[in-house]
Amino acid sequence: HRSCNTDDCPPGSQDFREMQCSEFDSIPFRGKFYTWKTYRGGGVKACSLTCLAEGFNFYTERAAAVVDGTPCRPDTVDICVSGECKHVGCDRVLGSDLREDKCRVCGGDGSACETIEGVFSPASPAAGYEEVVWIPKGSVHIFIQDLNLSLSHLALKGDQESLLLEGLPGTPQPHRLPLAGTTFQLRQGPDQTQSLEALGPINASLIVMVLARTELAALRYRFNAPIARDALPPYSWHYVPWTKCSAQCAGGSQVQAVECRNQLDSSAVAPHHCSA
Repeated sequence: HRSCNTDDCPPGSQDFREMQCSEFDSIPFRGKFYTWKTYRGGGVKACSLTCLAEGFNFYTERAAAVVDGTPCRPDTVDICVSGECKHVGCDRVLGSDLREDKCRVCGGDGSACETIEGVFSPASPAAGYEEVVWIPKGSVHIFIQDLNLSLSHLALKGDQESLLLEGLPGTPQPHRLPLAGTTFQLRQGPDQTQSLEALGPINASLIVMVLARTELAALRYRFNAPIARDALPPYSWHYVPWTKCSAQCAGGSQVQAVECRNQLDSSAVAPHHCSA
């Protein structure tokens, strides 16, 4: 097997696993029709097609294996092939050992960002919403945790959109919450503490805010923020997808070119940046 079509799908595209579940909407299940959504809870095989009946409290395996190339799990580049999860490098190549650094730069050395972390204790329950920390645009590996179950409200505030959390709804864990170009996952641990995590990068700056319920409130936060630099960011050569075969049969040829990309956002730039 070889990786192909490794570019990201356009923004707003339907999730590939979700698309596969929806194909069963027109097929009766035990004599009834259901609208099927992807089941993202635990206890199921990564490469089976397990779907949740929307509006009903059950899920089931609709197919023993998802379509080849389907991501094994959310927020991972590993893919399913013949029903098994196969390792994929951050360059989207099957079997590659290339990995992201802590800044989510593929093959980077971790120098493009810095880790910001701390513990925040609100002034008093009567203080209303208080600003905890500002998370700049481009930050990755965001982690926020309620340390002692004493927060009644947690909010992430952006320029154009905000996310207000008032506790966990009674649905399977974890809860996936889209915001600022990434997906935050709201989890509840065995000790009932709540945490909010996102891989990022976020496409807009966010402010973490809390409304305390008691004087014992405390919140831990950690994220990797980009470092502002005067020098140009690093550039490197990357392979682009193979061209279509020049003939339908009897032998043809394919060409694989390279392009110069900005390591920080993978955008294509002029070749001279990589030749310097």
